[in-house]
Amino acid sequence: MGKKRILLVDYEPKLLERLESLLPQDRYDLATARDGFSALEEFDRFHPDMVFLRTMLPKKHGFQVCQEIVERSGSRHVPVVMHCSIYKSRKYRNDAIKVYGAAEYLEDPIDPDQLQDVLDRFLEKKTTGPAKPTVSSTGPQIDMPAESQPSKPKVSLGLDIDKALEDTLSGLAMGTKKAKTPSMEATIPVGDLPKVEEAEPTEEPLKAQEGGDVTSEELFGDVIQDVIEEPQAPEGGDVTSEELFGDV
Repeated sequence: MGKKRILLVDYEPKLLERLESLLPQDRYDLATARDGFSALEEFDRFHPDMVFLRTMLPKKHGFQVCQEIVERSGSRHVPVVMHCSIYKSRKYRNDAIKVYGAAEYLEDPIDPDQLQDVLDRFLEKKTTGPAKPTVSSTGPQIDMPAESQPSKPKVSLGLDIDKALEDTLSGLAMGTKKAKTPSMEATIPVGDLPKVEEAEPTEEPLKAQEGGDVTSEELFGDVIQDVIEEPQAPEGGDVTSEELFGDV
């Protein structure tokens, strides 16, 4: 049986050489790429059975490359193992697997035991397959349940890869929204709101007396009574100075 093909994508020569040294070339055919664009070109040319992909890559980010490889692999289900020395939180691992379709997410430098475990789980099983249970010919026939296979993560073809990458690298959880701050009206129960009483209508303006118009005497009668009447001359002639100032 032919050797399995593995594509290694890393921009650091030393890490790339180290990963190559951990994969015996008598068992695997290896190909390498050092940026995102060449990784996709090499994937289409080399048709690997497995991909080790660095998250930080020049020209095209590793998360974007992973998502495109998963889409291009189609029914082949090529496992993509992402690895990085920077993005180490659980969030990045969850995004790599659930959002971008990676099979596994490891931290650099990759431990040899971890590497062998990944090869056994995602590559060697395709060659050997699950062991078939043996049943004695003399005993009763028992239907053994088939070994359950890990489900392949679903990657939405309509995913806005730029928005997903922005959310991943900014540390925001995917598909979450900020809680809306309740308004002042929402925090006060309806029953506690003060009631505003309507102002009573003012009295109607003074109306004219029935039967006719209002005269000036009726409106200003009090003012007229306060006015001091001027002294009038006695009947029969003019007032003399003696009559006016006689007492003086």
